[in-house]
Amino acid sequence: MEAKKRKSSLYIALMDARKAFDILWHLGLLREMHKTGLEGNNWLFFENWYTELTSKVKWKGELSHQIIEQQGVRQGGIWSPSAYKIFVNSLLTTFEENQIGATIGSIYCGIPTVADDVTLITTDPYELQTMLDIQSSFANKNRYEISEQKSVVLTFNDSSECNWHLNGKLMATPTSSTHLGIERDNTSNTGTKLVVKKRIITARRTVYALMGAGLHGLNGVNPKAAIHLIQTYVLPRLLYGLDVITLTTEDNEKPLHLFSETLATNSTSARQNCKRSFTSSSWTDYH
Repeated sequence: MEAKKRKSSLYIALMDARKAFDILWHLGLLREMHKTGLEGNNWLFFENWYTELTSKVKWKGELSHQIIEQQGVRQGGIWSPSAYKIFVNSLLTTFEENQIGATIGSIYCGIPTVADDVTLITTDPYELQTMLDIQSSFANKNRYEISEQKSVVLTFNDSSECNWHLNGKLMATPTSSTHLGIERDNTSNTGTKLVVKKRIITARRTVYALMGAGLHGLNGVNPKAAIHLIQTYVLPRLLYGLDVITLTTEDNEKPLHLFSETLATNSTSARQNCKRSFTSSSWTDYH
C-alpha cells in the first residue's frame, strides 16, 4: 500500500519450496535448534526423537515393516510448523541483520514468512536477484529445493522488462498469483481486486456442499442449526483474507452484501441474523 501511495516500484517474489515438510533435513533442524539456544536435555530430547525415527504403513488392517525416517516432519502434526520455522530461521535472520529487502520506515519487512511460505519484498530489482540467490544458496545448503516453476515475481509500478533467475532458470512474472490463499495482482490500485470474488466463490461452494446436511430453505434444518452451520463453515471461508484489503469501496461491499442477501433467503427466520453477521462491524469478530 505504501508503494502504491508513493507510486514507487515494488518487487515481490513468492517462493515455493518443493515438498517442504516431507524432505526437511533432520540434522539441519537439530543444528538450527542449537543455534537458537536450545541446549542440554531439551536438545537431547529432540536428538533422540529424530534418531532412527520409524513409521509403519497400515493398509486393510495390515501393518508394513518398519521404515526408517531420515527426513521430513509429519504433515498435520502440531509440532511440524514450529519445526519448519526453526529450520528456516537462519535465512530470515540473515536478511534482517543485513537489512536486505524492503522497510517501512525503520521497520524491516523484507521477508515475511509463514512456515514454508516465504515472500521476498524489495524496491530494487537488482536487490531482488541478490535475495533470490541467498534463498537458493540456503536451500542447497539445507538439502531442499525451491521450485522455479511455481515461484513467481510480481512487479508493481514498473513497466520495464525485468528478468530474474532462480536455480539458473528464468522466473515467471505473471500479473497475478495466489499466496496463502489470497489472490494478489499488480493491475489494480490495491493489488487485491480478485480477493472478494474468490472468497465469495469459495463460500458459495461451501454452501452447496452443506445442502446435503440440510442447509436449504425447504424442509431443511431449523433456523438455529442453519445459522450455526453458516457461522462455523461458511463465514470463516468467506472472511479469510478480507482483513488485509480495503472493504469500504463499493466494488468490495456490494458483492458481499448481495451474497449475504442470497444466503439469508435459505431461512426466512434467520434473515436478520445472517445479515448482521455480514455487516462491516461484525467482520472483525471472525479474525
